[in-house]
Amino acid sequence: MSNIQQVIKDSKFIPVIKRLLFEDCFSQLEGVYGLQKDGTFEKLENVPNLKKGTEDLITRKKLEVYVKHKMESRGLINQAPTANQALLDLTREYAFTYLNRFVAFKMMEERKILRQTVSREYDSNAFKFYLADHREEEEKWKQGKVYETYRSFILWQCGKICKDNEIKVLFDPGNIISRLFPQERTLKRIFELINQEALSQIWKEDEVIGWVYQYFIEEEKARVFDKIYSQKKKMELTDIAPATQLFTPKWIVQFLVENTLGRLWIRMHPDTELKDKLKYYVPNDNDSEAIPLKPVREITLLDPACGTMHFGMTAFDLFYEMYLEELRNTGKYGWPENPSCGQVEIIPASIIENNIFGIDIDLRAIQLSALSLYLKAKSKNKELSIEKYNLVHTDIPVFSDNTINEFVDSLSSKYELTKKLFKIVIPELNKAYYLGSLLKIEDIINSFISEQHKTLVKHYGRQQYSLFKEDQQLLLQRNIVWNEIKEELRKAINEFIDKTNGNTDTFVAQESKKGIYLIDALVKKHDVVVCNPPYSGKRNMNAIMKADLTALYPKKEGDLYTVFIDRCLNLILSQNGFCGMVTIHSFMFTSSHEEIRKSIIENTTIETLA
Repeated sequence: MSNIQQVIKDSKFIPVIKRLLFEDCFSQLEGVYGLQKDGTFEKLENVPNLKKGTEDLITRKKLEVYVKHKMESRGLINQAPTANQALLDLTREYAFTYLNRFVAFKMMEERKILRQTVSREYDSNAFKFYLADHREEEEKWKQGKVYETYRSFILWQCGKICKDNEIKVLFDPGNIISRLFPQERTLKRIFELINQEALSQIWKEDEVIGWVYQYFIEEEKARVFDKIYSQKKKMELTDIAPATQLFTPKWIVQFLVENTLGRLWIRMHPDTELKDKLKYYVPNDNDSEAIPLKPVREITLLDPACGTMHFGMTAFDLFYEMYLEELRNTGKYGWPENPSCGQVEIIPASIIENNIFGIDIDLRAIQLSALSLYLKAKSKNKELSIEKYNLVHTDIPVFSDNTINEFVDSLSSKYELTKKLFKIVIPELNKAYYLGSLLKIEDIINSFISEQHKTLVKHYGRQQYSLFKEDQQLLLQRNIVWNEIKEELRKAINEFIDKTNGNTDTFVAQESKKGIYLIDALVKKHDVVVCNPPYSGKRNMNAIMKADLTALYPKKEGDLYTVFIDRCLNLILSQNGFCGMVTIHSFMFTSSHEEIRKSIIENTTIETLA
């Protein structure tokens, strides 16, 4: 056990804050908004502070939409569609989001990325600057409304970070969680816990982020393991995230990144000086086989089960050195004529925007992944601005066929075929919350385009293009691809959100946008894929999971990790791609894994085993 892990474990600050936030959320949901512990709502007339036109009333209406759709989702996945469970889902999201935010503030303060925000509580420097710049808030503060102004300050700080750096997944001031805030007694107790002297040395360490996640889900993981191993029950679809998250030791991460991304770079640039700096790199005879050059900016690495982005953090450091080396050697034989980044200062942003990709089944993990990469980039350049993060969580609500059809029909789209495809794709996204990156959405898109193309050619031939609608002409020419469809959908959904802001349909639209990001992530092929996949034998899976994996990965679905082997190989570029994974050794010997062995032998070259 590392020293950091020991300190975090001994302090117990994570489970204590988690419990505090759970209790706090229950308290204010019932006391302020009339959302009772059984998940039902008190009548508006019985909740005195919910007056017409107030922010509290707006929040109440958004909570009603949230609970309604959570119940619908659970009903569609064969779980009891109880309002109580919807309330628990909301409370859990509230707890981990605010814990992650306060941890983020501490780590940013330690790195001088952010002015003091939580370390001195109401006396923090950033709060004082905020009051000086916001006269109305300063007046409230002078009137003794210190907690109220501090709440406004924290949410303003979230909005500022979100606006400047696009860590929206964690700091979004417009989501349902940001309409709630820890009550003052809870806030003060959280401050006592995160500011205790015993923790003073941990905030500078990147590793903290991974342990925060592990100890937050510890209780859930124990519950699932008890269900599987003691009670001999099957794992529910919603159990997969907490049951399969693993913290990967740093040396293993480094070994895999160096022998995939590092090997790719060495074969592109045999004269690279980085070869001698890769501590865990294992040379082999194939390293003399040169592969086509690519600018660093175009090299991509994906972790399809990224957790808190441990692989991405290590890859960031290697990518950074690759950019620097390319910049030093620009114009020389075997190197690009122009560098990917002409200035060292913009390299960190380029890595996050262009090189590192991550997918995970759990929103909590993606929040912390974004934070990990943000802190890593800011450690190189505190002034940089990051336009986007290529991180996607697959925990998308499940919608009924009627909801999907009504929503898609209401979109204003240039292409009717776009809407037709969306009606086919969204039902598949209903499986995303448990299949994650195992979902083969690209097969559905390719099949749709191919079938539509065949139908048009069969009925109209190729000679009458001018008579067809624009989308049909494009389809006949095979020019309708995902990028075109994606932009059409985004535009249509954004227009829809603008028209329906605040009502039930807006919720469906916002979640559909997440679906587009997920599809985008799944259709892209990468130079390098690395991961420590989830592990779970077929005997622990429920019937739905078994059936879906059998349909998607026939004869390879004996364990989640063997399915991930097949999926990862499918996500790399067909030529010159590299895959690195942590696995158990059973796939090499047991008869049940014969098909995956055959696939590996016939379609890949094994470079290194350890």
